[in-house]
Amino acid sequence: MELTVTVTAITLLAAAYLLSQPLRGITARCNRPMEEWLSSYQACGPVEQHEMADALVRQSMRLAANMGVQVSLDDLLANGREPTELIVTWRDQLPSVIPASSLPGTPASTIGTLLLIHQLQPSRFYQLLGQSSVG
Repeated sequence: MELTVTVTAITLLAAAYLLSQPLRGITARCNRPMEEWLSSYQACGPVEQHEMADALVRQSMRLAANMGVQVSLDDLLANGREPTELIVTWRDQLPSVIPASSLPGTPASTIGTLLLIHQLQPSRFYQLLGQSSVG
């Protein structure tokens, strides 16, 4: 009986571990530099792009909350908007919002957080950058 319980427990733990690996991999990509994350994102198929976009948006929201900017996923993705659409918007805004010299080595989650804050609370964004106003 003990052997059956032990084998079942080990099997469940192994299954949980194996099922969590793809999610961990996608979430871990958010810690890659933004340029590398975008290259990987653009090389993926639509399903993986959606998963990567969702992971980046959620991680950016958590980091923004740590910086005092609260936002709900429902508000951010209002009117049926998809995380992939938000990533396209951020990618287009990136050159005008974040200096190119800041991109190398900066994690995608950090850049995503700054773009999220810029989108929702521009004054807070410039405050975080140490600027008093739009410059």
